[in-house]
Amino acid sequence: MSNSVLMIGLDGATFDLLDPLVERGIMPFTGNVLKKSVRANLMSTRQPLTPPAWTSMITGRSPTAHGIYDFLRPEFLADGGVFLKINDFRDNHCETIWSIANRYNRRATSLNFYGMSPPPAIDGYVISGFVPWRHLKQATHPKELYDEVRALPNFDFRLLGMDIAEAKKTVQGLHQGEHEPWIDLQNKRDRAWAELTCHLMNKDRTDLTAIVLDGPDKVQHLFWRFVDPKFEENDASD
Repeated sequence: MSNSVLMIGLDGATFDLLDPLVERGIMPFTGNVLKKSVRANLMSTRQPLTPPAWTSMITGRSPTAHGIYDFLRPEFLADGGVFLKINDFRDNHCETIWSIANRYNRRATSLNFYGMSPPPAIDGYVISGFVPWRHLKQATHPKELYDEVRALPNFDFRLLGMDIAEAKKTVQGLHQGEHEPWIDLQNKRDRAWAELTCHLMNKDRTDLTAIVLDGPDKVQHLFWRFVDPKFEENDASD
C-alpha cells in the first residue's frame, strides 16, 4: 500500500493564537506536530472569507479563476430584477485536489469542506460542509455512505450539519448564559467530524484524507479577545 496523506484544516486558526497556546502547554499535541513539521505564514485571498479562501486552497487558483467570491452571488433577471443565489460546487470553475488525485490513480476523501455540494462523483468519499443536517443526504458521495454514517453506533450524524440559527450567532452575538453551551456545541461538532474521519480511515483509508474542523473559526468570531495575547496586554494597561 502506498503512503497516505491526512490533511487537517483548522478554520480560523492562526499562529498568532496557536503559538502562545502551545507555549503555555494548552495544546501539547499541536505543539508536537509543529515541532516535526514545516510551517509558514500563508497569504489568504484578498477577501479572507470562507468561500473564496477554502475554494482557493483546494484548487490552487484565485477567485478570478474559480469564480467563488462569497456565499452568495447575484443573478440578474430579464426584467431588470436581481436575486441572490447560494454558490455551490457547480459554480466552482476549477479542478479540485480530489479530482487531481483521481487523475493520478489516487483515491481521496473530502470531509466538511465548503462548497462540495452537490458532491462530485470522485473515487473516494465526500461529505460537504455548510449543509444543514436535513440535506446531508444530497451532500454525500457515495449515497450509501449517508446510510452508513446514520447507522454508526453512539454517533449523532446531525452534528455534521450546519445549524443556520447557531451559525448566525457568530455575527449577532450570544445572550447571557449561552456562552459555555455554545462553545460545547462547537466542540461536539468537531469531535463528530473527527470520529467520522477516524472511522473512514480505519474502514477504507484513501490515499488522501482531508478534513476541516470549523469550530475554531466559530469560536474566535466571539471569543478572540479572550485568547489573543494582544488583547490581554491592552486589558492590563487600561
